[in-house]
Amino acid sequence: MKLNLYAVFDSVAGMHLTPFVAQNHGVAVRSFGDQCGNPNSPFHIHPDNYILFHIGTYDLQSARVENCERAERLGTAMDFKPVLPMVQQ
Repeated sequence: MKLNLYAVFDSVAGMHLTPFVAQNHGVAVRSFGDQCGNPNSPFHIHPDNYILFHIGTYDLQSARVENCERAERLGTAMDFKPVLPMVQQ
């Protein structure tokens, strides 16, 4: 079985954060989106600084890691940060 590898690029630091695995893009986006909605997360505090990429696969049987030919951009933290509804006064 293969899992997908994802990494978040920090545009201020100019580097990718530690990669993580997920079953598919939907699960990775949900995980990233959860962090973007967490008020204590840097993804939430500085959403324009972080971009989620699919970077490869990891085979659970062989422990082989394969990079994508080209990293696939899945969106910025700004794309996944929840918009709070306006409070009516």
